Parts: sequence; C-alpha cells; structure tokens
Amino acid sequence: MKEKPLLVIDNNKSENYDDWCDYVIGQIEELNTDDLKIYANLADNEMFKKTSELLYIKFKKNYSEEKLKFLRILRTNGINTDDEGKSTCVYSKFSLLNHSCAPNAMRNIEEKDAVEVTVTAARDILKGEEISIKYFSQELAALNREKRRMKLLNWGFKCSCEICNLDGEDLKKNEETREALAAAKEDLKKCPTDAGDVRSLAGQRKLELNIIGFLRELKTQLVAEMPDHLMALHHVLKLLKKHNQKVEENHEQFRQEALELSNKLGSMFVSEFEFWDRLTNKTLGAFQARRKK
Repeated sequence: MKEKPLLVIDNNKSENYDDWCDYVIGQIEELNTDDLKIYANLADNEMFKKTSELLYIKFKKNYSEEKLKFLRILRTNGINTDDEGKSTCVYSKFSLLNHSCAPNAMRNIEEKDAVEVTVTAARDILKGEEISIKYFSQELAALNREKRRMKLLNWGFKCSCEICNLDGEDLKKNEETREALAAAKEDLKKCPTDAGDVRSLAGQRKLELNIIGFLRELKTQLVAEMPDHLMALHHVLKLLKKHNQKVEENHEQFRQEALELSNKLGSMFVSEFEFWDRLTNKTLGAFQARRKK
C-alpha cells in the first residue's frame, strides 16, 4: 500500500507552542469537506485529555471541544516522517493500522518523497488477519515486555499484542532470548572493526552468527534487523577469506537472503543492502591495495 498524507504539519512553523497550535488548527480547518470528515473520524484517544500540553492549551486558548479533539487526533495518529521530527503527517488509511511487537507488515517512508508512506508485508498475511506495524524504533522493539509497554504509553495504550500477552515458559523464553540478543549486540559494539585484524574479524563472525540465531528465534518480532546483520556477516566472511582463513559458512547465501528480505520489506531496506554492498567492495579493494604495497 502506498499513500499520500491527509495532513502535513510543519513542526518548525513556530517555536511558540500556542502559535503552533493555532497553525495546526488552521491547517486542519483548511482541509476540504471530505478530507475533514475523514480526519474527524480517525481515532481520538481521550487519554490525551489529561496531558499537560492539552490541559494548558485548553485553558490558555479557550479552544472549543472540536478544536481540542482535532489536536488529540493529531496526537493519536500523527507520525514523524523524518528523523529530526521536522514534519508530522496523518494518513487516512495508514493511521488505522495498530501496533504489534511482532508486526506482519513494515512501513517505509520514501526518500524521494518524504511524506509518501509505503506498507509492505513482512510475512504471508492470512485472509481476515489484521495488518499490524510497530510504532517505535528497532532499538525500542528489542526491549523486554515491561520496558516496551512503558514506551508505548507515549501512544496512550497498554500493549496487548500476541507477544506482550505471552505467559509462563513462553514469556520466559522470549525475555531470555531478548536479553541474550542485547548482550551479543553490546559485545559487538566493543569488538574492534579492523579489516586487517583476523582475530577481530573472527570475533565479529561469532557474534553476528549468534545475533542472527537469536533473530531467527524471535521470527517476525525483529525482522527489520535481519538484513543488516546478514550483510554484516557477509562482509566479515569475505574479509576472513581474503586473509586465507577457513570459514564453514557460505557468505553468498547470507547476501542472497538479505537481498530477498530487503526486496520484500521495502525501499529503506534495499538502500541499506546497497550500502553494505558498496562498503564491502570498497573495504576489500582497500585491503587488496595495502597487501600489494
């Protein structure tokens, strides 16, 4: 699914919150009749009535209930379409999608058009099954249940997806896998990344294999992380082979898996895949040049 926004809000329009709210209300009221009706019928999380900013603006501006509802709808449905939070968009269809910590779909914001959102299936979706995405970043998605639920309170709800509803041994295993994954990632951060250091490359190989194993256990919960780690492993394996080191794994199989998954997940993942390909070729070229010297 590709969709243009129903509403685009420029968050740099005013540094003053009062003036920014007036601007937002003006943008909403300028929507044509059909779009305004669609906007007004989007989810309105009344929990946001109690937030300090909404209480402040209610008494400072003496807004009507309709205007306050417009602001709550933006708070409930708006998403930042860039890393800096320069703009917030609301969509007529995309805004209907609910969150899951094991989403069956992924969102992509097209770089060539920073406000067009694309939703692609992360796995086969059954007829009648609800389409879900994750609301937060990959870093937050990897947290344990308690921390994920705390973060999701920013969206005004307590998560009750299939992963957050696990209990007993299933919950214990899920939490332990996430902890092991987090520990492996921390070890990877500490691992030197010298292309000429065989010991460092061997350490990276082991850690990337462990991380990919944990991601496979978690299945669709953190599927967005998989292409990056597959390509990192491909990168390390090729360097090890350049050092005439024996490796059991076929590096091309990991690259092919990453390519297929990236094509499935969308343009942002394809760009990341291409970045890794360029980096690997550049690193191998530089390494070869040093050896000739």
